[in-house]
Amino acid sequence: QTLSGVGCVLKGHLSWLPNSMAHEQDDVVSLLAEIDDADSEDGDISSDGGSNRHGNSKKSTPLAPLHAVGGVENHGNRFAPVAEKASITQQVGDMHSPLAGLDIPAAASEKSSSSSSSGSSAGSRASSHASGRHRSSGHHATSEQGARCEAQRDTPSQVPPLGLSTPLVRETADGASSDSSSRSSSSTVHGAHGARGAFWRTASLWQTERWHGDRLTRQEDVSVSPDFPFQGPIVDLSINEGQTIVGFGGAFTESAAVVFSKLSGDRQKEIIDGYFGPDGIGYTLGRVHINSCDFSLENYAFDEVAGDFELRHFDDGVSRDTVFLIPMIIRARKSVKSTGRDLRMLASPWSPPAWMKTNHRMDRSNRPCLRRNASDTWAHYIARWISAYQSSGVQIWAVTVQNEPQNNAQWEACIMTKEEEADFLGKHLGPALRTAHPDVQVFVFDHNKDNVLAWSGEIFNHPEAGKYADGVAFHWYSGDSFDNIRQLHQLYPDALLLPSEATYEKHRFQLGTRLQDGDWSFGEGYAHDIIGDLNAGSVGWIDWNLLLDQSGGPNHAFNTCDAAMMADITSGIVFRHPQYYFMGHFSKFILPGSKYLNTTVRNTSTFAGGRRDYGTCTHEDGLQATAFLRPDDLIAVVVLNCGDYIIDFKIKDGDRAILARIPAHAIQTYLL
Repeated sequence: QTLSGVGCVLKGHLSWLPNSMAHEQDDVVSLLAEIDDADSEDGDISSDGGSNRHGNSKKSTPLAPLHAVGGVENHGNRFAPVAEKASITQQVGDMHSPLAGLDIPAAASEKSSSSSSSGSSAGSRASSHASGRHRSSGHHATSEQGARCEAQRDTPSQVPPLGLSTPLVRETADGASSDSSSRSSSSTVHGAHGARGAFWRTASLWQTERWHGDRLTRQEDVSVSPDFPFQGPIVDLSINEGQTIVGFGGAFTESAAVVFSKLSGDRQKEIIDGYFGPDGIGYTLGRVHINSCDFSLENYAFDEVAGDFELRHFDDGVSRDTVFLIPMIIRARKSVKSTGRDLRMLASPWSPPAWMKTNHRMDRSNRPCLRRNASDTWAHYIARWISAYQSSGVQIWAVTVQNEPQNNAQWEACIMTKEEEADFLGKHLGPALRTAHPDVQVFVFDHNKDNVLAWSGEIFNHPEAGKYADGVAFHWYSGDSFDNIRQLHQLYPDALLLPSEATYEKHRFQLGTRLQDGDWSFGEGYAHDIIGDLNAGSVGWIDWNLLLDQSGGPNHAFNTCDAAMMADITSGIVFRHPQYYFMGHFSKFILPGSKYLNTTVRNTSTFAGGRRDYGTCTHEDGLQATAFLRPDDLIAVVVLNCGDYIIDFKIKDGDRAILARIPAHAIQTYLL
């Protein structure tokens, strides 16, 4: 009894040991194991009906990595159980609960409720929660303390020992959770976001890291405790809520659809399910081009009869896109619908038909782009295209006025000044869409973040265009520029801010990178940009091509790029690149309708240099994080470490907290 009392007190203080005392912590853990062995020899029975006091009878099963699907590179289903391996956090006292994934026996649940309701009242416990301090009733081990050790575990005014919490959360297909045992009202936490369950509940954790094969792998659950002092980096979640998430996704291009069509039925299903299905990464947004783009096999439009300003020859069947592109979109939409959601499609024009342009070509652009009498025709063409797509089974949620209006590209282009775009929207496109498709939203700009403020200001303050602009789309190719997005959100808080394109172009490919592996830094760069954009006020994030072939195409302008999924057409193997897994840490867990929680990371470095290439993330960026309150009242916290060293940190949500650790070059998602 005396030894049990000592063990209980030591367990209650274990999480207070600083990182510099890791060896001392290991010694304590070893001592506690000896104490438990002594207890078990004396016939001690733990409250879980058979496990020892640490609950080491079973641990949660991680998820298998999957670098490739199909062919000889198939490593199995990414969500299938694999052999267990020790987690990094176990090296510092087993932060994760060893009971994760177990059913809680009724006797244990009843014991937890009775011990929670005994002793101090709920009111006094709520008071101790608000203080955020560890309450120690004494420093001497007594027989009474030993006998009441189990009850102390359920007292929310104590900092829980690492790895000793009882999981009360069950994972569902989309990362949601449900209670697996009843909760006593006296053990309710009133943190930053209201009542959020028992202090002894756990948080679910998924991880992707570079060296040991974790790819969106479920880890052991982590303990949620009353807040505690901590000297390292702190991810602090505010009670203040911000923008609402629309979703995450990628682009359906003709190139992606052509590559898709060349794969076997099984590989096609794995691609669709991997992105959009119940066991995939939860994509609910898509982007598609109006007419051709560089990721098409060639230039094409749906009315190529010169001078047809009445659009009498417009192809209302959009026959070219019904061959490859629309069938792929319809399959994706069906998969999304199986999850109870819908696929929202954003459409963007690269170029009008050649005969509407002053250079009489779809590629490149003169200034001005449009012929003087073609603006109204081009606006009605876009509205007609939306109708044609809807008739073909693809609903269009929103359009952008023009893809990259500042880029006189060697492929399809139509350059505009900000004044020209405002006039075109206010006088032509806005009225045409309001008449034909009043529910379709309009995003302006759709180019790099460095000029987003000037363009948005011009259009939102335009007397006509401002009536039709619902949001701003932007690309990442000018670098971070997160402050520009933050200022934009402050100036126009009701505008939807949507990152609509990001990819790594061929000049960013590293020598020696293998097709089957991809470049790990590309995944980190995606996550860095997503976190920065979300924290600045964005409502989602859209990747560029969903799928490309082994050359990074096809691309009729030879502007080859990387993609989250790449296919070797010859062998029929599809490879999932790091971007896929890093994207999944957001898209799978930050559900549509989630509310942003103002997230700050204290006691960490931040990049303070000048402008750098897009999608760059290094140790200089320190610990990065973002958090959202989901519709199911769970909080999703995504944490990123692009550095070369492990980082120990704390997640603080009001008066509750998690002591956590992230490996080098890793990303984690917590569901609290």
